[in-house]
Amino acid sequence: MQRPVFIFLLILFFSGSLMARPRERLSNWAIGPHMTISFPQSKFANYSKNGEGLGAKILYRWEAVPFITPRFDITYLSFGEKRTTIPGSYSLYNIISTRNESFQLTAGLQFSQKIGRFTLYAEPMGGVFNFRTVVTIDDDYYYYYYGTPYTETKESRTKLGWGVNGGLMFDLGLGPHLDFQLSYQTIPDVVKTIVEDKTIYNDAKDISVSIGVVFFLKVKR
Repeated sequence: MQRPVFIFLLILFFSGSLMARPRERLSNWAIGPHMTISFPQSKFANYSKNGEGLGAKILYRWEAVPFITPRFDITYLSFGEKRTTIPGSYSLYNIISTRNESFQLTAGLQFSQKIGRFTLYAEPMGGVFNFRTVVTIDDDYYYYYYGTPYTETKESRTKLGWGVNGGLMFDLGLGPHLDFQLSYQTIPDVVKTIVEDKTIYNDAKDISVSIGVVFFLKVKR
């Protein structure tokens, strides 16, 4: 959890340059880096552990219809890592790491209502979800000949999915908005289970919590 938090804080630090200065005005475009914790539900198979990761949302404010905002999200999640020693090895450095990952690209229309400094919003979303298992062999042989560990994607599945989310943004009065979001999503037929030589596919369901900051981009007057 420490690495995503560090990277997220680093993104927020550099995102400060996106805030408008006195001689600049805010555009209709906004970007929101966020940190996400995922809680996979039943029948999530190899992805049963909680996930954590980073992402960003891109929004465009329609001035004619201010309560409807087109939005695009990109998210990366890691569902934990299992480390085992290479069979027959007595070295502490010869390790096999197995990591489950997810890449998500979603889009939708965000419906919002502003109340003072608070903005409540809800949004139906759909997009592409990729789940994969990555195996990394960290041993002396690959470091000696290649300088890097050996990495291989053992399994990768890409599916269309849908979800809904709702959240609350708070205007800090300095330009950026704090953003808290709760999401539910489902991906049909992505979980593969083999029972008595028969392959069965089940839906994957996921609940996630995100926290971030939304910055409206700046343009010159």
